[in-house]
Amino acid sequence: MSHAIDPRTGYPVEHTLASATVVAPTCAVADALATAALVLGPDEGLALLERSEGVEGYLLVRTDDPSEPLAARWTAGMPERLLDGLGMDARAGARGR
Repeated sequence: MSHAIDPRTGYPVEHTLASATVVAPTCAVADALATAALVLGPDEGLALLERSEGVEGYLLVRTDDPSEPLAARWTAGMPERLLDGLGMDARAGARGR
């Protein structure tokens, strides 16, 4: 169950996208796009962020693997936005997976 309501159905979204972090020119744009990505789901949400000018995004997607319950996906330019020391090599990411 999600707190995000899909306006197409009027019900909470039911997909695997757990979190959307968006970097955009303004906080309002980032918030709107993060909410839209959460409603659309991991594939459509990532596609929306990829085609939005001046925007980068980082998504956490639930998996069925108990040893790795979340998988990260991000836009092409997001690795440059990530801070060093996150415990991952952003260049070797799961973009598009």
